[in-house]
Amino acid sequence: MSRPMFAVSVTVLMAFALNVAAQNPPVPSSRREREEQRTGRPGIFAKHLGCWASNDVEKQGQFTCKAGHLFFDVAPLKYTSWEQYKAGVAPSLKDSPR
Repeated sequence: MSRPMFAVSVTVLMAFALNVAAQNPPVPSSRREREEQRTGRPGIFAKHLGCWASNDVEKQGQFTCKAGHLFFDVAPLKYTSWEQYKAGVAPSLKDSPR
């Protein structure tokens, strides 16, 4: 094979490889990224974290099973219902930085 023919072959192969790479986006590495790519919206875990980061007890309540469970926080340490937790924590969350 002559030198110019080799250069043309390498150039064509490189162009083909770059075209294939451009056609196939990278595979998402995490479960959250795959869920977001599949549905086009953030996964349930991202929503859950977003609600807790918002410091809004009403938003947090949608992810909480409220019947017959204990809830723990800084002070007082133990709440025996969601309503008790909500009443005790909501005032302190309003004053906390986001």
